[in-house]
Amino acid sequence: MGSWTMTWRRSFRAVCLFVGSALSLSLLAGFGGSMSGAESRVDSAPRIPQQWAVTQAVGHGSVPGFLDGVSCPTSTSCVAVGTKGSGQNYLALAESLSNGAWTKMSPPPARGSQAGFLFSVSCPIAGSCVAVGYTFANQSGHALIETLTNGKWSVSSTPDQLQTASDSFLWGVSCVTASQCVAVGDTIEAAGNTEPVIATFHGGNWNVTTSPTVPSKPAGSGLAELSSVSCVSDIQCVAVGYDQPSAKKTTTLIETLKGGHWSVTPSSGSTPTPGNGYKAVSCWTNGFCTAVGQLSGSVPLVGSSTGGTWTMAKSPEPSRLDSSTSLNGVACQSSVDCVAVGDLANRNNPQVADGALGYPAGALIESESSGQWEIVKDPSTLPTASGLDDVSCNSGSCAAVGQSGDYNANSTAGTHTLILETKGS
Repeated sequence: MGSWTMTWRRSFRAVCLFVGSALSLSLLAGFGGSMSGAESRVDSAPRIPQQWAVTQAVGHGSVPGFLDGVSCPTSTSCVAVGTKGSGQNYLALAESLSNGAWTKMSPPPARGSQAGFLFSVSCPIAGSCVAVGYTFANQSGHALIETLTNGKWSVSSTPDQLQTASDSFLWGVSCVTASQCVAVGDTIEAAGNTEPVIATFHGGNWNVTTSPTVPSKPAGSGLAELSSVSCVSDIQCVAVGYDQPSAKKTTTLIETLKGGHWSVTPSSGSTPTPGNGYKAVSCWTNGFCTAVGQLSGSVPLVGSSTGGTWTMAKSPEPSRLDSSTSLNGVACQSSVDCVAVGDLANRNNPQVADGALGYPAGALIESESSGQWEIVKDPSTLPTASGLDDVSCNSGSCAAVGQSGDYNANSTAGTHTLILETKGS
């Protein structure tokens, strides 16, 4: 292949260009599925606090790169994943929180890999995690799965269907136990069309599960993707994403696992312009979930499910009306206690149409209490050029991750990892 070009449609991702033997990757910080791991929460859990503090930013323990996903199996234990590197050398990055301190980890690259990216992580218990993403080598790429066991990361075998597709990506993962996980993403066909993909881990092996046909998108046409998944048991999950049957229309996409079968669930979010649909979902019990994302304009997208029926929720509009906004991660401890994180992006940024976090204009934190969403004040020490990609909470303590600094198309040198935390009271 003498010249190869591929565009990642998903927000906070990249445009990868391969010409001859030179690899140029422009990866924009991404979002992972939120509330990963054992998703069920109870209403008696301590409420999510409103006060956040910057734990890691430029000059305070950060590294060049960005964090895309985080999972906190306890109130004092978390794992975050993302990407580090510069130039053409991009490597998967992980950080773990233990005893009040974050420690850098180095997940191994896939064999022969030129680049590796981790977008989402799920830790059902402390010390046991699964992370998913993408790896690139020899003019092609496919989904990446890595597993953390006893403090050591290892590359897991990817299903054949994901390795033989023109390209494949896993954007979100949710594990209810160390041996039962669901990951979602998409595959790219030779013609450039995309199909949603679902992979399950059971009995020690990963296998691709048949994803239902999106009604508005005949197989082999248009774009459709699953961006995030949340499971409350091994047979009850919700996955969200977007459906773009044409360049002039984007709708939200929701798929539900019930009784061992996946089905498309009606959802009402749509826009006549290209958008990113739902980016993250958090379920606290069967049939009760919250999903967030972006379609267009300055008001982010929020949807909620009560007993399996989805409705649109009203999200507040940030005071900076010159910006479009996106919520990229969400964590819910109960039906009346959620937090969502995202970013403001300049309208004039050509990447904004794809929701890319190329030049973040500010972090966005919103909290929900008894059905009402409100904007939470950012920490005073938060860098202005910041954005958040994911959040995870446990027993009233939360961690949110993302990036600070402007993204450079040829390296991550302009961006640094960003971590915010709030402690339960």
